[in-house]
Amino acid sequence: MKGLKRNIASIMVVLSMAFTLFGCVGLGGKSSDKEKFIGSWKAKIDVADVLNNSMKQGDSGMADYVNIDKFEFVFLFTFNDDGTYSIAADRDSIEENLDAIKPDIKKGIIEYLEGEIEKSGLGITVDEMLEITGNSLDDMIDENFKVSMFDSSFESMETEGKWKVENEKLYMNKGTNGDFDDDDAVPYEFISEGIKLSAPEDADEDYLEMMFPMILKKVN
Repeated sequence: MKGLKRNIASIMVVLSMAFTLFGCVGLGGKSSDKEKFIGSWKAKIDVADVLNNSMKQGDSGMADYVNIDKFEFVFLFTFNDDGTYSIAADRDSIEENLDAIKPDIKKGIIEYLEGEIEKSGLGITVDEMLEITGNSLDDMIDENFKVSMFDSSFESMETEGKWKVENEKLYMNKGTNGDFDDDDAVPYEFISEGIKLSAPEDADEDYLEMMFPMILKKVN
């Protein structure tokens, strides 16, 4: 259980690093493009594959039994007419996704425990083992997987700064001082679903593959 919690926490570190870089890019282009960006947008980042791979790289045999099909973080991007922006986590969506993965986690843990019981030759069921030990699997999962465990990580990802669009690239600079960095500019294009953001041209970090392409969908 601690291994699962630790691996989910590691995903938050990866996302935090990615958003640190993402907070140093900028937007540039036609004035009409800027007008199209203004407003609030939602983006989803599915970290299920990263989470599953991270668990498999650990030393916990339980990772062979737990597989997460989908685990999405939703972030709200707001681009203001005055050239400022903000990024905030949608905490309600995190709670919904935690609730959604709990059945998969429980199923995997039960299968793992069944295997361990069989190997030990105890001749009891998982329910009987939990009753003997005075544990509730549901309570253990609820205690270890709750929104509050992400609070400190979200604080590092929820940023504000200034933005612009230029030459079909988005620039965002964390804070209100400093120049935009061309090396970290994010290419964008308008598509039917909203705005598609691609990875910076020179990006080679593995976690950027998790971030991009990113689709921003208009909220208002």
